[in-house]
Amino acid sequence: MALAIGFVAPRQGAMIGSMILTMIIAYGLQWYVNLPVDRWLLLAWQALALLLAIRLAAVNRDQAKQSPDLEQPYRMLIENAMDVVFFISPSGNINWVSPAVCELLGYKPEVMQGHDWKEYVDPDDQGKLIDALAGNSKHGSSRFEARFRKQTGQIWWFSITLNSLRNSRGEIVGHVGCWHDINSEMQLRMALAESELKYRLLSENSTDVVIRLRECNIVWISPSVTPLLCWLPEECIGHHVNEFIHADDRPDCQYQYMAIQERGRLTSRLRIKAKNNRCHWGEVHVKPYQDEFGRVDGLIASLYIVDAEVSALEKLEHRARTDELTGLLNRSELLRQLKHIQRSVRRSGMHTAVLFCDIDNFKVINTNFGHAVGDQLLCAVAERIEACLRSSDLASRVGGDELLILLQGVQAMGSAVAIAEKIRKVIATPIHTQAGFISITISVGATLCRQGESIDGTIARADSAMFEAKRLGRNRVVHIL
Repeated sequence: MALAIGFVAPRQGAMIGSMILTMIIAYGLQWYVNLPVDRWLLLAWQALALLLAIRLAAVNRDQAKQSPDLEQPYRMLIENAMDVVFFISPSGNINWVSPAVCELLGYKPEVMQGHDWKEYVDPDDQGKLIDALAGNSKHGSSRFEARFRKQTGQIWWFSITLNSLRNSRGEIVGHVGCWHDINSEMQLRMALAESELKYRLLSENSTDVVIRLRECNIVWISPSVTPLLCWLPEECIGHHVNEFIHADDRPDCQYQYMAIQERGRLTSRLRIKAKNNRCHWGEVHVKPYQDEFGRVDGLIASLYIVDAEVSALEKLEHRARTDELTGLLNRSELLRQLKHIQRSVRRSGMHTAVLFCDIDNFKVINTNFGHAVGDQLLCAVAERIEACLRSSDLASRVGGDELLILLQGVQAMGSAVAIAEKIRKVIATPIHTQAGFISITISVGATLCRQGESIDGTIARADSAMFEAKRLGRNRVVHIL
């Protein structure tokens, strides 16, 4: 019994002791009162139950006294948290919100209490709140991002975590949650998305083809490849870049990569194969590709088709090298190539012959038939000369009716004279013009290039031979060694 009394507070000790003493006295009286033993045992158990009830009441009272002290740290933690902690009813009305809402949104907690929390959310995001409440009834929790309206009217991004509270019957009695400020993060996200969208639209709408390469394999290519070259992007990705370059223009990838590392970028012009096997001239600009951490991850290239530019350049170069009327080489181009030919002749041991041709009495023809007919005759003479030459030979118009021919790789003067005679005879055949058929002749002077001799010296000697042919009666070939 002493152990049982120890369970209670001292204040109840005397009372309980008295009850127990009364039990003992009553138990002793059983010797004098004729009651059954089981009845006395029941009285003892009732006394013990009363003792336990008194002890439990005392414990509950002590806990009640201690509970404010236990709740205080948690309340201080919530009220001083940087994030907003809130409690809302099942319908979404705010029952309680932590003081942090004043700093983040500018509202006092007591002002917000009783209001629907949708009142503080941007209209475009209110649907997220409705979906969250509906989702919590099934899953018990949810997380989403929404824009809240501050007291100043400014819109601010928050991440919301929401958890349902249920009673013992499983019914939702409210929702507790937390608002976390993510406005800076969202601004960065939106800026990045806007930047990515801008560059994606630029790459997709650009007339240039943008290509990402890793070890010369295509890992990404812009959709603009389709209208330009008929390839679909997926037909290019994973393939080596050389598969789409003309065989004569394929670069040494290792060499090119080293060159890019040294110079920082590389520009080249080459022929690109389209899906229909047609080749287009493309100008390619290549530089290292850097990821978001500044690390080099392969190469990035931009390609644009320059067929028109190449064609125009070729025409300009052709006009710079040729005679506009006859299409033969002009004097400057012939002299440039003659320098190169002389060097190769010295190495090979073969000869280069120079034929200086002049149309006989051409001024008389122009006087009698007009310059238009004279131009027709010059064009016809040029065509007939080219028909007599080998692929390695060159012909040029160096003056009004003067033509210069280079015969490469001839063994001796006799070979050069034979070709000159062939040309002379072909030109003597009547030529059809707007004035009818006209017969003309040419005088030809032939010579061989001498080792160590200047080009001007060689041409002057051929010119002297031509004048000798005219002196001898025209329409003939004269050679000077």
